[in-house]
This record gives sequence, structure tokens and C-alpha cells, in this order.
Amino acid sequence: MHTTPDNYSCHYETRYDPVYDQMMDGCYWDYLRVYVPQGSQLQAATRILVPVNATWDKLGSSGEVIERSAPEGPWLSLEVLSLLSPATTQTRSFTVTLPSDVVQSQGNAGKYMLRLVKQPGASPYPVVLRVHPPDRSTLLDASPEPGGMDSDGWLEYRLMLDRDQMVRLHWRITE
Repeated sequence: MHTTPDNYSCHYETRYDPVYDQMMDGCYWDYLRVYVPQGSQLQAATRILVPVNATWDKLGSSGEVIERSAPEGPWLSLEVLSLLSPATTQTRSFTVTLPSDVVQSQGNAGKYMLRLVKQPGASPYPVVLRVHPPDRSTLLDASPEPGGMDSDGWLEYRLMLDRDQMVRLHWRITE
């Protein structure tokens, strides 16, 4: 969410205001990266166009997510250029199928852990996380407690990412 009240279209320019607060009132360009385990499959992602006049190369962006191996570790990086005009809000969504080896299984019990990392210096922001435990499973323990489960078996978390956080799930498969 861009909290500046004036809504105007963004175009690329090199601009340095005398006071930093004035620069915060302008357009906000961002290169978003989401790191997921190698072997994950991106199923769907929000596509938000960036107009051609808003980028220095005049090519703009189709909003397509780029998938590449992350040099920072054993991750797949999902990357996309974003532009947020003043007085607007954007919501991005990524649907990812994780590889089976991210779930720790022992007999009919399973555990899953997800670490959400807040970017240093970034303001807190809301995150909605939906996780689908295996079919025919009973949730034994969850930390933090999910906000609920829908009729299709999806657990939903509504978190404020104001610090690094861990989500832990423990279930048992019922026959």
C-alpha cells in the first residue's frame, strides 16, 4: 500500500528531492523475490503490468514471474518487477507446489516447517498463507495456530510480517 494521497501515473525519471521524505511520496519500484525449495513448481502467480513509460529501457514488464536457481543457497527464486503508484495498493499471490522431501515423515506422522523472513528495514506487512496438509490427515499441533480450515482442507494464516517467523505443522494420516 502506497500511503501518499495523490494518485498519478508513474514514468521513469532520475530525480533527487532535497528532502528524503519528498522522494517517498513518488512512485515505488521494487524487484520482488520469493525463495522456495528447489524442486518446487509455480502453479500460478498474480500478474501486474508495468507500463513501458515507467521503465528506463521503455520495455515495461508483462508481470510474468521469472524462475531461476538462487545463488544464495539451495532455493528456487521467483522474481518479478513491481511498480506501485501513489495512493494505490497491490496484492501479490503465488501458488506453489512444494517437493515431497520438504515434509518430514515417520510412519503415519508428518511435520512441515516454513520460515518467513522479513526483509531488514522493510515496514511490517500482512501475509496470507494457505497450506494444504495431506489428504486424510488430522492436525495434531500447529504453531502459530491457524485462523481456520476451509471446506477443501486448506489451513489459513493471516500474519503480520514484522519479524522472522516460523510456521510449524504436525499431523497424523488416518486410514
